[in-house]
Amino acid sequence: MVKKYLIFLWLLVFTGGFVNILSCASDNGSPGDLRISTQNLYLGADLSPVVTAIATIAAGGLANPSVFITNALDDIRANDIPSRAVAIAQIIAREEPHVIGLQEVSSFKFPDGDEFNFLLPLQSELTKEGLNYKIAIEVKGADITLPVTNPDGSAGMVSYKSSNVILVEDSLQVSDKEIKTYNMNLPPISLGGTVLSFPRSYARATLQREGASPFVVVHTHLEANPANSDIEIIQGIQAIELGLVLARITDYPVFLIGDLNSFAPDTGDAATGATSRSYEALALIATGLTDAYLEANSATETTANSTCCFEADLNITAEITDYGRVDHILYKGEGITASQVRFTGNEVGDRVTTSTSPARTIWPSDHLGVVGTFSGDL
Repeated sequence: MVKKYLIFLWLLVFTGGFVNILSCASDNGSPGDLRISTQNLYLGADLSPVVTAIATIAAGGLANPSVFITNALDDIRANDIPSRAVAIAQIIAREEPHVIGLQEVSSFKFPDGDEFNFLLPLQSELTKEGLNYKIAIEVKGADITLPVTNPDGSAGMVSYKSSNVILVEDSLQVSDKEIKTYNMNLPPISLGGTVLSFPRSYARATLQREGASPFVVVHTHLEANPANSDIEIIQGIQAIELGLVLARITDYPVFLIGDLNSFAPDTGDAATGATSRSYEALALIATGLTDAYLEANSATETTANSTCCFEADLNITAEITDYGRVDHILYKGEGITASQVRFTGNEVGDRVTTSTSPARTIWPSDHLGVVGTFSGDL
């Protein structure tokens, strides 16, 4: 018996098995690398024509928003939120992030009574995948209800709500939460006694895994950024406010995640719509911020990499537009390093068949996801 035991130990050592067993646990009992991700879910349609029509009416001009609203609702149906929730859940199951920042978490109520909500089916699909996530913070955004004229001439109502959500693994402790609406936002639009507002906010929370030190996550979705416009100024002021928030966090490592609508200077083209000015303002004000993607990837890998956007019709298989790398994980903290950062949702295998048409496949979102792996006392 003793002889067999000694032979077993010999095999373990000389085949590397014993070394592998030891390597499964770190010397200090740390729970291992931390994985953080960000994903803009895409509401399912380009709402720019709708907003433009509403703003035209509010300014005293003539426009018919019902036509544009109907077109947008058709696009949202075709881009099939329940099916995309399945695709996003499968990506999350594959990557297993501890923290997930989700933007454009949308819900709709159509004039015919149909309702679509991205968060509920996503949570259901994550449970089916055997994953346990909880909502750390949900930040409410737009909440709009409008009258519309249906194609048959009848009157109806449509509602749209949007939020940003931080999901965390169920075992993570969540404390010291803060939600703050930016001081500068798009001005509200008054339409027939209804005031339409589009607030943007940031959310902050301190998180901690068992056996590790706390860290802070700040999550946001900055205002869209048409180059050289008044809206760009609004986004820039939001970025400055956010930078000051990050600069004041000194007790723990901090991760900024989200869709900044501003690309890193190494990617993108201002002619396509975004600029890098808000990104650069953040880096200037919140000194010490590191771009995780740039740190973890070589110069040749980071050149001209974009996370936005596929076409509004997610069925179109064309390559992503070079709008720039606008979805970010930026961080600061002594002893923290990004060992791997990659994009998700950009492979043909990530496309999903819609529930309404077996012949139609779509991308999970118009944005790519970003997943980062970090080492250190986290």
